[in-house]
Amino acid sequence: MKTLKYRLFVVLLATVPLALADPFNPFNTRPVTVNPGPETPLQTILNTQCSGCFDVYYDQQSAGYWRLVSPGVIAPLIVVEFAGWAGSNVVGMFSGTTTHDIFLGPAGPGTAALVQWLTPSSGQIIGGSGVNTGPFSGISYLGFGFYLRPQGAPSAYYYTVDDLNPNDSPQAVAYRHMPSNTWWIAFEDLLVNGGNSDRDYNDFVLRVESIYPVPEPAAILLVGSVLLLVGRRLRARA
Repeated sequence: MKTLKYRLFVVLLATVPLALADPFNPFNTRPVTVNPGPETPLQTILNTQCSGCFDVYYDQQSAGYWRLVSPGVIAPLIVVEFAGWAGSNVVGMFSGTTTHDIFLGPAGPGTAALVQWLTPSSGQIIGGSGVNTGPFSGISYLGFGFYLRPQGAPSAYYYTVDDLNPNDSPQAVAYRHMPSNTWWIAFEDLLVNGGNSDRDYNDFVLRVESIYPVPEPAAILLVGSVLLLVGRRLRARA
């Protein structure tokens, strides 16, 4: 009986941070319009990464917030960057209200970083030129997303979660190659809703492997309900 109670407690601990730490909807309404633009179209970029794998419109994923199965490592890589201020753009990760930069302005296509969790919410970033190396904290492996700071402006964060952007603006589109569990996250560096964006989503394209969407809110509530029911039964038997 004690073993069962312990297992239920562990499951509850794993789900509570997602329900309480993130007061926003981690899923986006997709698809959204993606325009060709004057530079290499996003569809062409995706084709070079995985030929015939994606339709730039219909294969957009709703996830804007991800997790790891356990504290571990991800290796985000810059695929392309087409932006007038590419030399000052910053891309990082966030968890709840905590942010941490990964790629700084000098980082360009082909630059990779190693993000390693050493505890459930802290770790280190390893990389070469243009990578913000060193420790990080406050980023939970149970729930994190990514952001673009155009021109490195401290007040202009464009998140992978629409809920956190001005006017719920869709500033990123995501694609998932299921067999390899590889994601491509493509940012727009001008405000889409209420701004003057060209909606080409090729301003900064990031590739990340081995991440999973956080559970749907309905799934979290279901698990919580089941745990509550089982807990009552255990107490009744005690």
